Amino acid sequence: MNHVTVNHTANNQVADKLSEHHSQFTFQFISTAFLHGSKGEEFTELRASTVKGVMRFWFRAALAGRVSLSTLKELEGEVFGAKGEGRERLRIRVVLNGSYRREVRKDRSRVPHKAADLPPVKESSLNPGAKIDLSLSSLSSKAHQAAVASLALATTLGGLGARSHRGAGSVILTSESSLFEPYFGARAEEWESYLQGAVRKALGDLWGFAGIVGSELIPPSAETQLTIPNLSEGGSGVYLSTERFSTEEELRRELMLRMRFFKNEIFGLPLRHPGVKTPPGRFPSPLWFRAFPLTETIDGVATPRVGLQVTVVPPFPAHPDAVFARVEELLSALHCERSIAFSEYSA
Repeated sequence: MNHVTVNHTANNQVADKLSEHHSQFTFQFISTAFLHGSKGEEFTELRASTVKGVMRFWFRAALAGRVSLSTLKELEGEVFGAKGEGRERLRIRVVLNGSYRREVRKDRSRVPHKAADLPPVKESSLNPGAKIDLSLSSLSSKAHQAAVASLALATTLGGLGARSHRGAGSVILTSESSLFEPYFGARAEEWESYLQGAVRKALGDLWGFAGIVGSELIPPSAETQLTIPNLSEGGSGVYLSTERFSTEEELRRELMLRMRFFKNEIFGLPLRHPGVKTPPGRFPSPLWFRAFPLTETIDGVATPRVGLQVTVVPPFPAHPDAVFARVEELLSALHCERSIAFSEYSA
């Protein structure tokens, strides 16, 4: 096991002459992060393009179903830039500060559901407690607010890096910001309150940027018959488990063990039924699992624990009813209760 200080800077370009709006954030990892770049799995690296990609995902998820596909592409281009545009609309810089482990095999602590006798595999992972210094710069105040809102959704509902759908790479904001509140709570109720406030503000900022008023959805059409994950479908929402885990490794291990019977639903594969033709292709995964920190009093002693959060993000149009029935079965097995119903939010 190697402990090395990581200090990578991504997308370090000379500042141009355009007026930019700037924000800086510090995030702390709650769960092990698998961050790999051009050097392969042996090295830990978080690139600006990776952060931008996950921000785009949640930007689309927030607006899909509420604006047309052509409008969605136009709005996305205003915030993140478009191919062939010739100028940079959003600049992201990332610095990782922490220790990582470079393994010669995927042992139980890094990928806890894997057997210990796997053949040797070199892979690095960033330890919980590591921090990210991340800055965003935009060309306009409105685009900047939308970018920060996308980052807020990405870091409160999802995670960063490989296996972030399955609990790895969970982060919390630990620095002050006028556009995105940090989290310093210790109880599950505090996390739920923080989560609801952060998500409501982020969605409100994005809907305001898009000029959306009310909660009316656009009618399905040929243009929108795409599998775009979105927060507008009736089945979308955030669920919090009543279970508590001693460590994030225990959370990920238990999660993967219970997910074995729900692989198709979790990873977006179509359901197969005897005698029924399987639909072609696959859906994007509708589920994001993440860890959140909390403290519980056990035998009179304040003890660090880890909670489980599940975000359901179905594609547009929604998954078939059979898939949602299985998702609900999984949520029940994880002892989850719904905390946020996105369909009840309005601009």
